[in-house]
Amino acid sequence: MNIAIIGGGNGGTTILRAFSGIKEFKILGICDVNYEAPGIKLAKELGVPVFNDLQSSGNDTTTWFGNSY
Repeated sequence: MNIAIIGGGNGGTTILRAFSGIKEFKILGICDVNYEAPGIKLAKELGVPVFNDLQSSGNDTTTWFGNSY
């Protein structure tokens, strides 16, 4: 399953860590306006693409996960 993550804060970082270890999931990217967010930094270390808006992801067939506020 292709997934992407909305938000690179604590929640997004937790989601990224959880799914990055499961081979059945392909993480297509993480989105946050703050490129200094911990999830963005982790994504860069893991080689996961990062975006600052959803339109930049270019993929509308992705399951998005994120925090609800």
